[in-house]
Amino acid sequence: MKKKIFIFIFICIFINNIINSDTEGNKKLSSDTIDLIYNSVYEVVIKKPFDNPFTKEEKIKNNRKNEIREDPLVYEEELPWDTLSYAEKVDEYYSIGTAFAISEDTFISAAHVMGLDIDILWDGLYLRDREGNITEIDQIKKYSNFKDFVLFTTKLKTSSKFLKTNSKYKLNTQVFAVGNAFGEGIVIRDGLLTSLTKEAETGEWVWIRFSAAASPGNSGGPLLNENGEVIGIVLRKSQDENLNFALPISEVLNAKENTALYHRYQNYNLLITSKKYGPEKFEKEISLPLYYKKLREKNVELNKEYSQYLKDKLIEKYNNDIFPNGTNSYNLLHLSSSIFFPHLILENESDGIWNIYRPSDIKQAQLEKNGYLKYGNLQSLGLYELRKPDDMSIKQICEDSKLFMEVFLKGYPLNRNFGDKQIRIVSLGEPYEKYEYIDRYKRKWIVESWLLEFANSKILIFSLPTPQGRIGMLYIGSLQSIDNDLLVDIKEYTNYIYYSYNGTFSQWKDFLGQKKYLPDIFNSYKFTYDKNRASFGCENFEISYDDKLFEITDDSFMVFKDSYYRNDYGNIIWDLTGISIWENKNDKNYLSIIRATVPEKELPDNFHDEWNDLVKRKYPYNRETQLEGSQTYISDLHNKFASLSDYDKEHLKKVYSLGLSFEGKIDDKIMKDKFGILDSTITVHEEPIPVKKGNLRH
Repeated sequence: MKKKIFIFIFICIFINNIINSDTEGNKKLSSDTIDLIYNSVYEVVIKKPFDNPFTKEEKIKNNRKNEIREDPLVYEEELPWDTLSYAEKVDEYYSIGTAFAISEDTFISAAHVMGLDIDILWDGLYLRDREGNITEIDQIKKYSNFKDFVLFTTKLKTSSKFLKTNSKYKLNTQVFAVGNAFGEGIVIRDGLLTSLTKEAETGEWVWIRFSAAASPGNSGGPLLNENGEVIGIVLRKSQDENLNFALPISEVLNAKENTALYHRYQNYNLLITSKKYGPEKFEKEISLPLYYKKLREKNVELNKEYSQYLKDKLIEKYNNDIFPNGTNSYNLLHLSSSIFFPHLILENESDGIWNIYRPSDIKQAQLEKNGYLKYGNLQSLGLYELRKPDDMSIKQICEDSKLFMEVFLKGYPLNRNFGDKQIRIVSLGEPYEKYEYIDRYKRKWIVESWLLEFANSKILIFSLPTPQGRIGMLYIGSLQSIDNDLLVDIKEYTNYIYYSYNGTFSQWKDFLGQKKYLPDIFNSYKFTYDKNRASFGCENFEISYDDKLFEITDDSFMVFKDSYYRNDYGNIIWDLTGISIWENKNDKNYLSIIRATVPEKELPDNFHDEWNDLVKRKYPYNRETQLEGSQTYISDLHNKFASLSDYDKEHLKKVYSLGLSFEGKIDDKIMKDKFGILDSTITVHEEPIPVKKGNLRH
């Protein structure tokens, strides 16, 4: 009996010790403290830019029709709003994070919650209390995007309830993470302060690491000690384990008064090259207080300034090796291919040689009235070619951005994920912005963007008008990625687009009439045709032929071989290096005029062999008829060059060659007679060998 009593007493003591131990290690917050927390911690919300059927109906009921904002996006089918939760349907705001009061008029949150260094789609930033009352954020008093905090006031609101702060903390003590978890209201969750970790870039401060659960939406909320005092700001969740990050509150309290600290430190690289610049630190101070929208404007400008600076430094550092400079670019200075889908000039990582590349997977969608859209990606950059429907003019497809995008979306599947469905977007409405950008070679790009508010994203398109429609680059991504970095990158990529303008005679006539959209050099081109004669002229050459050579119709097809090359003054320019004209795009009857220049000695032997064959009029440049399959072909130098002496040919820096092709097997005499006609219709204005004073010509 005594033994049983002893065991019972031992068990009671053991249980009591456990209870006492648990009480000391996991203190519960008092009801008064919990009430204080719920009255001091707020949701950070942003107003939804557009109404859904439920919020629209509510505004109509409450005589707020003037506040209704319609979504400009048009979908292939009605969005299934009924599938959303009740809160999502009726809430006029997006809940994005957490903030808390530390005095009657002072609030703190995470800088990244408010997005004060990026353009955002939404109209305003607000705090919402537990009763649902809304007040707009007002003046920013302290800010650091590096340490990720913001201290601010609000409009027309003071908080009678606020949290005390405590700059001291201990390892392995109980903490409480408070925040707007998953945007569904304020919750309190406990854990331990487990460790302190040095900030990775400079080690300037330590992160508090804690095991209390943190979810998306917790950012900006307070990390409390066991007494309910703020020791840190919850900033981010660990990716792999429940060990999360908070900034010590002392970093905010001790920060420089009335100052915003802007900081970026990163490497910079471009898609076109494997070369990198940086990392380089960029820091600026901005005087506060400022209305939050004004601070955002200043930060966004600093982002652009920094990205532009890094890009310029990269180009400056490697200027001698980036296209069109350096020996590794020489091969592209002799390229005169017909490129119908836009290519991007890139450096090959393995050998450093610059060449032209296109997406490996190009998709094509057929549009009405002979239109089509082709598109594909080079890494994250999209390239596209739009052939407009026949019933649209070049002016329409260039000036009516809404129409252009609606045509584009008929071929490009842009979807909105809505619950478990993907709903196709058929119209984006008018563009958010539209302007002209002129690249290094004086090509005029149409720049347009459209907003996708449901994803806080943007569609950015750079387009070159062409006789057939448009070609260009597109990127779809967050506003932050586009406005901070990618806009600078894509502007640089405009200088590396390789494309041959092409179209039917009727399309060329329409296109060349649109002076507003033409590259500068195109304004000097002269092109006319009727059923009997066609003529084209530029600074370097001109051609005028009649229907004895080819039939001339609206459907005759002309390709400009625009390329990058070194002119007589040693400058790299982008200009016409030849043209090809087809009797009809779908047959093999065509003529060509090609300008070629002497290859640099550093180029491989095949470039020199080709040049020697050309200058010495070896096969196939010997004015002899050739039959290749079902095509008869003849080629030679233009007579201005073919008639030169052997001595002069040894000193040539450039030549013009002609080519003529007909479908089927054509009699040798007929081919040579036709070639003679072609030769006589072309005038080359460039001199084979410029005459300099004191030079003796043979």
